[in-house]
Amino acid sequence: KSDFICNFAKSIPAVPLKGRPHTTTIFSMKKLIAILLLLLVAQGISAQSIYDNLIINEIQVCNTDLYIDPSNNYGAWIELHNTGTQVIKLAGLYVTDDKENPKKFKIPGSVANLKAGAFRCLWFDHNQADGNYGGQSDQQVRFKPNVEGGAIYLFDSQGSQICKVEYPA
Repeated sequence: KSDFICNFAKSIPAVPLKGRPHTTTIFSMKKLIAILLLLLVAQGISAQSIYDNLIINEIQVCNTDLYIDPSNNYGAWIELHNTGTQVIKLAGLYVTDDKENPKKFKIPGSVANLKAGAFRCLWFDHNQADGNYGGQSDQQVRFKPNVEGGAIYLFDSQGSQICKVEYPA
């Protein structure tokens, strides 16, 4: 990025100072504005790119007898994977099965961050708001995925889609 910015800045002609030799130049206002805008854009791109490394790696909608969730039930689940090199904060992201309702379930603050290269399972149903399902039930998503097929989406707090996985019946 910095090479691009430097080369771009060099391509804008400099303004010679009056009364000085033409070899002495100053940055023109145009050059300064261009550099500042490019730095702001570059910063915005890097701030968003952390979620490019978050994927839904695996899904099981009909978990009838394979894995028991923290509430001692067989529930649907998805596995998230951080393929990047930075920690990703999961709390505050949203999980939904309806693209038109991107904020269906907000991942609570009690869900730990996802370390670089790590995996995290999100369980569905058996949420503490629906009854007493144990100490970690607040971390369970409050809806069940459709067993007849569908999609699960992750959205950020601004409503931008991070990733999705479609699954058959």
